[in-house]
Amino acid sequence: LPPAERRSARLPAASDHCPPLQGSDAAPLMLSGVRDGAVIRQLPGQENVTLPVSTTGGKGRRWWFLNGEPVNGENNRLSLLLNIAGRYQLVVMDESGQVAAVNFELIR
Repeated sequence: LPPAERRSARLPAASDHCPPLQGSDAAPLMLSGVRDGAVIRQLPGQENVTLPVSTTGGKGRRWWFLNGEPVNGENNRLSLLLNIAGRYQLVVMDESGQVAAVNFELIR
């Protein structure tokens, strides 16, 4: 998302009269395995691309989304099996509400 549309730019600061239930004591949620803006090429003769990704930091359970659709991951790990060329967005969210996202492209 453009910087103006990210959560941190849209939400006001927490109120002193109604503080959040949980403190943000978790390390920042980081996604590794693919860089934002990466272009991934399918190997000649291969039908699929396997893309292992994982998270560090964050707190609690993770939920994964590929192009807005939920995908099943093993909490802090996910192995994507891609076979359609195009642009993708991978988002992971943890229990504390932290979000990490990358956009990448698969080409043949």
